[in-house]
Amino acid sequence: MMSSEVGAGVTGNMVTDTKTHDGVFEHKGISIWWLFFAGSVVLLAWVGNLYLPYLELSVPGLPEMQLVRERGTFGDQFGAVNALFSGLALTGLVYGILQQQVTLNVARDELNIARHEATRTKTMLDEQREALEEQNRVNRKQAFESNLFELLRKNTEVLEVATEGNPKSKFHNKGAIAFEVTLENYNHQVQSKTVGYEWTGFYTSHQSTFSNYAWHSSLVIEFIIEANYASFGFDTEEEGRQFYFNLFFLQIPPNAIWGLAACYLHEQFSNVLSSALTVDIIAFAKRAGIFGYSPSIIEAYKELSCSEEISA
Repeated sequence: MMSSEVGAGVTGNMVTDTKTHDGVFEHKGISIWWLFFAGSVVLLAWVGNLYLPYLELSVPGLPEMQLVRERGTFGDQFGAVNALFSGLALTGLVYGILQQQVTLNVARDELNIARHEATRTKTMLDEQREALEEQNRVNRKQAFESNLFELLRKNTEVLEVATEGNPKSKFHNKGAIAFEVTLENYNHQVQSKTVGYEWTGFYTSHQSTFSNYAWHSSLVIEFIIEANYASFGFDTEEEGRQFYFNLFFLQIPPNAIWGLAACYLHEQFSNVLSSALTVDIIAFAKRAGIFGYSPSIIEAYKELSCSEEISA
């Protein structure tokens, strides 16, 4: 806010210009005393000129005893009145010019103030717009994370009910342990010389156990990939995806990550697999821990990746 407002006024009948903190001068107007002074000078000059012929004063350079009154007729009284009005008109003209200058100065200062206020208003609106955009980014990010965390919670619940073996038998495994046991058993079949098992058939052999978890996890992966991370404030889309994929895989037990890697080799997950290759799900699986069956799964991904490049 400005510390003072521009306004017209007379203090002690003097012309004053007050400078505000914003660098604007307050013009108080031309004092009426200037007009009175100028008019008095004109009037005194006119009266003096009127009575000068009646003064018996000698003038140097004239003949002795020559009087000033002998200079000739001064003129009729109407001429004297015309001279008075002419002087007063000149005084009024000068005063009008000075008053107009003050008016122009005030108008210029008001224009500067208006420009200053417009600039300040624009700055304030820009700040409000930036604050609103930031708030919108925060709201969008919070909404996305709220949905993501809900999906992760459901994903954990789906994993906990995944069962390997006969549920009615006491010899069965549930949750992430079911993945570990199944993967180890399947790994022996993959390594066997007599059985033509490959990891691309893992999901077909165990989809009754892991299909719900594999499909639900694929929904989470697609949800993360399709998000608009630029609207959340991330510098790049890849940075946002990597951040939330790290968060997603940190919620999954290591053996379950390897289980997903094996499931997604199946052709039914081709849409997720292309995304998983971009994300490099095996990198997360390696980070989770190396199991005895991991090398063969990695080779399967490498072969699939090479075939994708050849077909492309």
